[in-house]
Amino acid sequence: MKNRTFRFVVFGAGRQGLATVYDLMQRCDADRVVVFDPDSIRLGHAATRLRALLSGDMYDKVIFLATGPSAEYFVAETDVVISCAPHQANIDLTKLALKYHKHFCDLGGNTAIMEEQERLARGARSAVVPACGVSPGISNILAAYLAQEELCNEIRVRCGGNPLIPPNEMVNPYLYSLYFSPDGVASEYTGNVAIIRKGEIALAPALGEVSPFDDEFESAPTANNSPLVAQYLRSLGVMEYDYQTLRYRGHFSAIKKKAPIGDERSLAQWLRDQPELQLSPIAKDRLTLSVRGIYHNRALRETREYRFDVEADPTTGFTAMERMTSWGITLVARYLAEYGGREVHGFFPPEQFMNAQDIIHGICARL
Repeated sequence: MKNRTFRFVVFGAGRQGLATVYDLMQRCDADRVVVFDPDSIRLGHAATRLRALLSGDMYDKVIFLATGPSAEYFVAETDVVISCAPHQANIDLTKLALKYHKHFCDLGGNTAIMEEQERLARGARSAVVPACGVSPGISNILAAYLAQEELCNEIRVRCGGNPLIPPNEMVNPYLYSLYFSPDGVASEYTGNVAIIRKGEIALAPALGEVSPFDDEFESAPTANNSPLVAQYLRSLGVMEYDYQTLRYRGHFSAIKKKAPIGDERSLAQWLRDQPELQLSPIAKDRLTLSVRGIYHNRALRETREYRFDVEADPTTGFTAMERMTSWGITLVARYLAEYGGREVHGFFPPEQFMNAQDIIHGICARL
């Protein structure tokens, strides 16, 4: 019996968008993927690189177009709309998908935008599933699984993509490279993140505290995770929860000494202006994701952990961040395409939408 095939529209032909299109073609039974981007140079680069990575038959199913009036035609004819664009574009793209009753998913990264998406999706005839990258996204799904299925009442999530070069060999005072948009990093490094302390929701300031993680990494709170996941985990009985980003030891103090922390726009521009932070075409990275759940009472303490250490792919050239982030959104998009139907509609954070076992199996199949 022949497998069903699906049509996808992807907005954004940058790093994450390119990796997403590649995975859609390789793993998600895509019959057609239309890629929109306002930058013709970026579109041309994406087309050239994909031509080298995909077979002729697969490559012929990908259409590259400048963002414009034709977007509405292709959205109307697709199964799922995917945003790999900067988070500022996600409100307009959500509206476009809902106009044609199409399922929508994105990479998230901004709490205020997610709150507006929730409002837009009320009464919708299709689904809006935001924040479907690695973290937020995969990490939240695994955290909810540990709370719901393993009955863990304490959950700690740590995640970060960092250069594969050891810190003592780096000629880089910040011990980091920009593996995704400077706007995304700036959004993470400013504002507050929701946590759970003693069973109550609280707010922790981004970069407000720095803690050791292991011999290599330190961690600090960052504001890229929605308060919705904290609220959901609390409803599942979690008493302690926090999310923190992993960086090599010394990164956060170096950034806080020189960067305009606290002003998102100024910080984004500052990140763009630092030559040491710009990603080299040959840069290799490693993404570490640790989702640890603990069940404890007066007599018993049990720990469960999901940990992924994924490196850049030397065959395709995709960074570890690009790989894991794209898998988070393509697994959701593939599920929406096949199982969404008319019965799935409204707003769904990924941790309330996807089955953790499907995510784990999907990732393992790609490693």
